[in-house]
Amino acid sequence: MGRPVLYHYPASFSSQIVRLALVEKGVRWRSKIVDIIGAHAHYKPKYMELNPNGVVPTLVHDQKEIIDCIAIAIYINNHFPGPHLIPTDERRRDLMEQWVNLQQRLPERELLYSMMSGTRAAIAHQDLERRKKTLQEAAKKHEELSDLYEEKYDDIASLDRIIGSEAVANKHQLTLRSMIDMLEEVMRKSTWLAGDDYSLADVVWTVLLARLDMLGLAHMWEDGSHPFVAGYYKAVKARPSFKKAKIYNRTPWSSYADAILGRIPGARLVLRGVIIVIAGYALAQLLKIIFA
Repeated sequence: MGRPVLYHYPASFSSQIVRLALVEKGVRWRSKIVDIIGAHAHYKPKYMELNPNGVVPTLVHDQKEIIDCIAIAIYINNHFPGPHLIPTDERRRDLMEQWVNLQQRLPERELLYSMMSGTRAAIAHQDLERRKKTLQEAAKKHEELSDLYEEKYDDIASLDRIIGSEAVANKHQLTLRSMIDMLEEVMRKSTWLAGDDYSLADVVWTVLLARLDMLGLAHMWEDGSHPFVAGYYKAVKARPSFKKAKIYNRTPWSSYADAILGRIPGARLVLRGVIIVIAGYALAQLLKIIFA
């Protein structure tokens, strides 16, 4: 059995779910970063052949392409040795599926864009405008994929319309509060979401809580009103997989660097050297001022 190849982007919500599943399962995999920010590589025909939805992640294994993050996680569980991410007990498996489905029903992208304001909103708008232009040009250049590109254009345009929408943000946060209430009740009685063992439900909720933390919404459970959710979040962050899978709970500026530097051999060493030189020069100038 060959090593799977994961096409992903560091800060992508769905990519984080798959990376966490791979790490928890103990699977060795090859990383292929798809630059969805600068190069819009997920819209290129070569990638669209792998994933007609034009999104990350995509897992390629034994000449098969799996394109949905939950489908990928299930595939990982079923095709590789390691701890079970899907309970063998039917009742617990049903419970796991309920929590996975609940997380998947929350429109994370809409919540993210609707909460943007100021400079962040302006940057997001410019990025979406660039994406729309890229898709329009691609549709003209690759007529065989024009229908797919037009669907992607409509999707991006819908996101552009809700940037900074207080009404949309309030609507999704209301739903979110109800979900956090449900999580509190379950964690009051259980170690993990589907019982005594960590499962795929915990994978997806780890990534969701981290994303909410990044959006400044951790107060929903850190204000003392949901102590069991707070304890649960602390527990999942403490797992070695949280760091190893690079789960982002802070604004991921470093992920953009990862996307660029990860594709350039030796780039990290060069950057480190540049930083040392700059720091040394700055220190020298400071010493000149002090001892002038």
